[in-house]
Amino acid sequence: MYIGVDIGKNGGIASLDKHDILCCNPMPTLGKKHRELSFKEIFALLKHIKDCANSKKEQTFLVIEDATASPIWSKQVTGELYGCRMAFEAFAVALDIPYELKKASVWQKEIFAGMKKTDTKSMALMYTTRRFPGTDWTPTEKSNKPHDGMIDAACIAEYCRRIFT
Repeated sequence: MYIGVDIGKNGGIASLDKHDILCCNPMPTLGKKHRELSFKEIFALLKHIKDCANSKKEQTFLVIEDATASPIWSKQVTGELYGCRMAFEAFAVALDIPYELKKASVWQKEIFAGMKKTDTKSMALMYTTRRFPGTDWTPTEKSNKPHDGMIDAACIAEYCRRIFT
């Protein structure tokens, strides 16, 4: 099983087996207005994926996006991203899941190889639409807009599959 994590409140978590996407979720959060990450739900989701892999006698691998601070981000946003990353690292250690941190530029270079360069969000949507046809990238039935975090998480999971295979 290969897990990709796009960190942050608008991020996502995706898992793949050798060929297909198994699950893809927006980052679990609490509250509607001032959302906080739901670490209990995140841990439960990672544990579920690990348990599924164990039941199939398969190994689990994880790639966590390593967000680089941007000068346009507030200290709060930067702190939240680093806190989220550290939580995922702690969960990986607790669940005995091998993991790597990768900057977006690294996984994007691999996943977007050969594609015409446009903005990375459009490229990610184009890639996932081709790689995982029929997958619904909207987080709820009410939403009609693809969720960037879910899409990036699926790309990161595919990158994970490539480097750990």
